[in-house]
Amino acid sequence: MWKKTWVKVMFVIFIVWLIISAYYYRQHCITIRNYIIDKQIELKDVKVEIKEVSLRTSNRKRNNNYRIPKSYELMYKFAQRFEDPMRALKIMKPLFQIPTFYSKPYEVNDELLTLKLRGKFISDKFKGKDREQLIEDIKVDVIDESGADHSSSSRWQYEEGNNIVPFEISGNLFPIDRINNELTIVVTDKKNNITKKFRIEPEYVTRNYNFFDKKINLDAHPMC
Repeated sequence: MWKKTWVKVMFVIFIVWLIISAYYYRQHCITIRNYIIDKQIELKDVKVEIKEVSLRTSNRKRNNNYRIPKSYELMYKFAQRFEDPMRALKIMKPLFQIPTFYSKPYEVNDELLTLKLRGKFISDKFKGKDREQLIEDIKVDVIDESGADHSSSSRWQYEEGNNIVPFEISGNLFPIDRINNELTIVVTDKKNNITKKFRIEPEYVTRNYNFFDKKINLDAHPMC
C-alpha cells in the first residue's frame, strides 16, 4: 500500500515541478523583429553607420542593487579546490543556469515594444583626447509617422586606440499598431549644425527565442 502512495506522491511532485518549470520557461520566451538598414551618413568629422533596427516584446529588467547570487559564489569557491578551477567551473556550468532559469529576467509588454537602433560612429579623431566630446556632439533620433521620437536613451562603447565606436539608441514605448509605419532616422551634428535624415520602410524578420537559444543576448552590443 505504501508503495502506491509513494508513487502517487512522486507523481504529484513531478506534475507540480512540470507546471512551475513551464511557467518559468515562458518567462524566457521573447520575440524580436529585426530589419537590416546598412546605411552610412557622412558628417564633417564623423561617419555614422546605421546597421539595424529591431523591435522586441521584452526588455531585461534593470536592478541597481544587483548582487551575484549566493549559489554562484559557492560554486566559485568550490571550484578553487581543484587543480584547474576554470575547467571545474566549465563542467559545473549547467548548474549555474538553474537559478537563471527559475527567474523572471524580462519585463514583457506585447502592446508597447522596445525599439533599438544599432550602428557605429567612425572617425580617426576618436583616437585623440576629445573623442568623448565628438561623440556627445552626434545625436541620432528615430521618429515614426506620427512624429513620436523613440530615442529616449543611448549608449556607446569605446576601446582605446580604436576609431570605431558601436552605439545603441533605444525607446520602450513603440506601439505595436505602428509596426508597419515608416521610420525616419535623423542624425544631427550639434557642433557643426548639420542635420541629415532618411526614411525607411522596415520589412521585419520575426524570430522567437527561448532560454535554450544561445544565439540571442538582449543586452549584447553589435561590436551584438
